[in-house]
Amino acid sequence: MANKMNPLFQDSTVSSGANIRTQFELKKVFLTENEKMFLSLFDQREKKFIELKCLDHKTGTYSCSVWLKHKQEIGYQFFVKSDTEIKGVSEFKKGMAMYTILEVWQPDINISLLKELALEVASSPESAFIEEADGPNPTGEDFIENLIEKWGL
Repeated sequence: MANKMNPLFQDSTVSSGANIRTQFELKKVFLTENEKMFLSLFDQREKKFIELKCLDHKTGTYSCSVWLKHKQEIGYQFFVKSDTEIKGVSEFKKGMAMYTILEVWQPDINISLLKELALEVASSPESAFIEEADGPNPTGEDFIENLIEKWGL
């Protein structure tokens, strides 16, 4: 779903390599009270971990946004983490940075993948865990107001 791009809707005003705010949105995620959803993102320079925030409990929609270079190659996967362990992980995907990347939560049952990610997260420095992109939260009414302001609608 995330890798399909319609060439008619590409933003010709943004050149490759320009900084854009990429919103990752993950659907059908249902967590317990002590679990958090994270994005593991590799953007050619380093690996980052960003916590996704819940947008809608009914649909299980979680989201985060990150500043990336437009059309640069990225690798990403999602994982669920409790206070003590990694509870679930999606398969690793490759794609290109664009404005929105939409995915559906599909945990991988590969135990070795889960253990590998757990070791990677445990050995990562605190600086690898970053906050979302600065600026307004890209959800709900704030998001619509920002679009209206940006495009003069």
